[in-house]
Amino acid sequence: MMPDAIVYVVDDDETVRRSLARLVRSVGLKVDTFASAQAFLEHKGQNRPSCLVLDVRLPGLSGLDLQTAMGQIQRTMPIIFITGRGNVPMTEHWRGAGRRVPRTPSGPTSRDASQR
Repeated sequence: MMPDAIVYVVDDDETVRRSLARLVRSVGLKVDTFASAQAFLEHKGQNRPSCLVLDVRLPGLSGLDLQTAMGQIQRTMPIIFITGRGNVPMTEHWRGAGRRVPRTPSGPTSRDASQR
């Protein structure tokens, strides 16, 4: 683990931001959270290893809009997209753009399966 590494979290839901921040800190990483894509863009990024956990659906600039804006200003880092409201058209759009779309488990969880 890199001691200077930071995880940025952008989500308009305060509960999600707090939960993800606690999770990231629990594994010894630094975290900085933002309630909007615009707030993240206005933040002066630090020159250190980082990644972005980014909600797809945000008021104002969406997560995809933020990704595009970051590319235009050459601010690059790995992005993990999250959403609580995914749908088939969104998945098809992402796959068509060459992005990997992981499946969400729809059957029993591994914990449920291990209790059988």
